[in-house]
Amino acid sequence: MKSIVDAGAPSELGSSGRAGSTEADGGPMSDGGRAEYGIDSPKMVAVLGALSVLFAAWGAVIAAGQGVGSAVGPWIAALLCAAAVAYMVRSSRVVKAAIWERGLDELALTGKERALDVGCGRGLVTVELARRLPRGAVVGVDIWRSGDQTGNSRASAEENLRREGVADRVELVDSPMQDLPFDDAGFDVVTASLSLHCLPLAKDRGQAMREIMRVTKPGGRVVILDVGKTFEYQAWLNDAGWDEVVRGRGNLRHYPPVRFVTARRPR
Repeated sequence: MKSIVDAGAPSELGSSGRAGSTEADGGPMSDGGRAEYGIDSPKMVAVLGALSVLFAAWGAVIAAGQGVGSAVGPWIAALLCAAAVAYMVRSSRVVKAAIWERGLDELALTGKERALDVGCGRGLVTVELARRLPRGAVVGVDIWRSGDQTGNSRASAEENLRREGVADRVELVDSPMQDLPFDDAGFDVVTASLSLHCLPLAKDRGQAMREIMRVTKPGGRVVILDVGKTFEYQAWLNDAGWDEVVRGRGNLRHYPPVRFVTARRPR
């Protein structure tokens, strides 16, 4: 079986184009509506979009004064910025969901585990966990900063849980990831999706990792997907003596590229 850390290629999606949206994939959404998980790094998307417009306008000015040939450079820059925006939007809306769908499937969960999603945002991974745990429970924790994701709020997460039909087995908790309000060794699985890198200081990321490790049960697993700092996560897990610590290959289908870090707490 392919390791979760290499589960980078998107698998088949449901009929709506989003992982797990059909009845065969885990049940229809409760009200027929469609959950909305937003765009990651909205400020960066906005900056790249603005640069695309500025480069295009600059090229037009140059072309008017010096000829079309002189405007090639700015126009290429405009196209590259526009392509990056399109790539980032598609990564947020399609690719990330497919990566997590396949990655969680590789865990081969029994369906009765207790899981924690750290930095759950609008609930994409929280929902995918809940679908796989019909006899278990999931907790999503966040402080819901708007700069990390468009429309990021607890209310948006609650609405997505309702629409996806899993609200009955998910609890949302307001808390920073550096100070998780849970007992030691309380979760069989702990996930973090593109959240740890949002802490700008290494000491805060280290504290968040210590908290993640603290609340994981002996024999339990940690699954982290991120765009950077993954060497840090691997090092902290190794230093703590965890088993099966693996930093996977970079996934270029997502922009910026992402990779999994996985580990199991010693029994």
